[in-house]
Amino acid sequence: MDIQLNMVAFDSSGRHFDQNGNYTDWWDDQTIQAFKAKTDCFVEQYSKFTIQDPEGKTLHVNGKLTLGENIADAGGLSAAFQAWKEIEKKHAGQLLPGLQRFTKEQMFFITYPSLFCGKTRQERAVNLIYKDAHSPSWARILVSTIVALNGPRLMDGRELWPILENSDRRSAAPKKSPRVSFGKDHGQQRLVE
Repeated sequence: MDIQLNMVAFDSSGRHFDQNGNYTDWWDDQTIQAFKAKTDCFVEQYSKFTIQDPEGKTLHVNGKLTLGENIADAGGLSAAFQAWKEIEKKHAGQLLPGLQRFTKEQMFFITYPSLFCGKTRQERAVNLIYKDAHSPSWARILVSTIVALNGPRLMDGRELWPILENSDRRSAAPKKSPRVSFGKDHGQQRLVE
């Protein structure tokens, strides 16, 4: 939770506040333009997600409305995954009995969606599409996981935060967009190059 709250400081609204909480544009023009280009990618990506209303009409997620929360989700999960990897290097944890078929990294990402367990009625989902600052849970899980696994890349392979990355990390990032495959074994979800 603390990580996500810190990520909000760099979302589309929080970026306007300085270290003292004053509303100001403290970024230079180049940083603002780079940020806008990257957030436009987020808006475009999330706006492609859809739900069906009760009459079968396709409704798109409002990527502009959900932008701040989408950045916080992806940034928070990415930071949590990086922090977990550092802790794991120093103090390796054990695999859980009965779940040894999963790697520790897979277990990290298996636990993340449990935060969103629940069911939403179709009428409520439609209402949320129009009014909620959060994307549907499944979209939040999907994009945040892909960003956390691939660093600052969106599903179509575009880099999300190149101004925050060094060139070594960028060159090691995947060139192709991953796709999600739902395996038949134990209902596993995995990313496929």
